[in-house]
Amino acid sequence: MTFRDETATGKPLTEWEVAGLPERMTVRELIRLRVREEVARHNARPSARFNASSTPTTPRRS
Repeated sequence: MTFRDETATGKPLTEWEVAGLPERMTVRELIRLRVREEVARHNARPSARFNASSTPTTPRRS
């Protein structure tokens, strides 16, 4: 199966294939698969985003 994300005007954003799917599956199972795949891809790439749970190492000035 190929997942493809597009803008509202039809411009392709991303596309990836998932192999080994059963011949029949419910929409619920398909959505769960997609969410798991997206989370795994997100977690696999390094990120320079600020982690809000971290604490500053230097005190703030008023």
